[in-house]
Amino acid sequence: MWSRLTASPVKFFVVFGALFGLLFLIITPPFQTPDESYHFYRSFQISTGNPTVDILPENTGGLIPSTVVRTVIETMRGPSVQFRPDVKYDIYKVTDAFEHDGGGEPQPTFFATTAFNTPIAYGPQTAGIAVGRLLDLPPIMWMYLGRLANLATWLILIAFAIRAMPAKKWAVVFIGLLPMSIAQAASLSADVLGYGMIGLLAALVFKYANKLYKQKILTPQQLAVLFALPFLIALTKQGVAVFTLLVLLLPKRVFQDRRVEIAFKALTIIIPAVLLALWLSYTTRYDLTATYTNFQDPEHQLDFIRSNPHSFINVLWNTYFFSWGDSIARSLIGTFGWSDAPLSLPLVIFGYITMFLVFIGRVKGVMLSLERWQNVGTVLISVLYFIAVSVGLYMYYSPVEFKIIVGLQGRYFIPLLFLAIPLLARFKLIEMKKAAYMRVATLAPVFLLVCSLITIYVRYYVHNV
Repeated sequence: MWSRLTASPVKFFVVFGALFGLLFLIITPPFQTPDESYHFYRSFQISTGNPTVDILPENTGGLIPSTVVRTVIETMRGPSVQFRPDVKYDIYKVTDAFEHDGGGEPQPTFFATTAFNTPIAYGPQTAGIAVGRLLDLPPIMWMYLGRLANLATWLILIAFAIRAMPAKKWAVVFIGLLPMSIAQAASLSADVLGYGMIGLLAALVFKYANKLYKQKILTPQQLAVLFALPFLIALTKQGVAVFTLLVLLLPKRVFQDRRVEIAFKALTIIIPAVLLALWLSYTTRYDLTATYTNFQDPEHQLDFIRSNPHSFINVLWNTYFFSWGDSIARSLIGTFGWSDAPLSLPLVIFGYITMFLVFIGRVKGVMLSLERWQNVGTVLISVLYFIAVSVGLYMYYSPVEFKIIVGLQGRYFIPLLFLAIPLLARFKLIEMKKAAYMRVATLAPVFLLVCSLITIYVRYYVHNV
């Protein structure tokens, strides 16, 4: 059984991703991941045919049926376990929630933090909730169906990415099975669809850019996929729009002629950028001051960055190179719940070491080989995304002129791992026997996932720990 699974990286990923994803989905209490209640409200709102949040008298959000709000409040709080590792979750909250239906009088509900996200980012969650509503299930089941749809989306997209990757397929498997990846996929996070499509786009680009790629010209169907992915990625969240630039790495040999290449690359980047700009322009109508609980002022913060670039460099230094960066590094491997249930440091170190071995370990077979300019382009895209994430969180989550970036989590950098594969593979630092490489690539992620489940279970259900 094990040998059959390890013979196919796609099958291995789907089987273990589905198994552990379902366990994460069930064991993580309702609305116990960052902003999950807000993502739930927004997904529900979209399922009713309203693609945007509403401007209400006292806040920004929407009109949500009272019993739906009651389900969220009663399963999320009372007493609140958020940021309280000493407080355990009462499982009877979930069983009691099955008594609530989806009716009740609509009431104004706050979820302004989701305003910038387009409806596309909530496609899977909305589909799951729509199925629950269609079957007249209680709202608590809507949440679980939304999580399930998100998980299925991640499994499908990463499975296709593994299949498309010309080499280092087990590196993609490792990224897809990272505890943080699975925990996020098994939630209502708005990042899952975008991150999965980034993985698929990167795999396709690296496949066609690989020196060993045999096909001469891309077919219309392949070009259509390469156009659709950047289009959808850009319209999930504004920061990940940087990854539309991956199409620039496609070599001229895969296009019919120079004019086709220029037109395709230009339209693939410009059209999504224009649509994203229009969406962001539309969202300026929202008053989001109620979300600024840390004395934020985005305009003032942006002026500070422009006028004091040296000071912002110091902010980056403080954030990433001192103790504040510990939580960022840890949460790329696994920090669960409301970022209050981290894996232990030895497990995090183990995760980084084994992931590094899978990325750089060299075994006989097809190699991933890009041109120097493509490697440089991959580095530049990575740097641009790093800057976009850092600046965005500094503007919208950090107090004005603060010395560190508040709200920064390692999970935001999961997309960069896909770009790191060809960059690290080219060094060929370690020659490994296939059996040894396979043991690391398969056993390490499974071990980390088992430890993560234990961490979550102890955090929420074991007293006196």
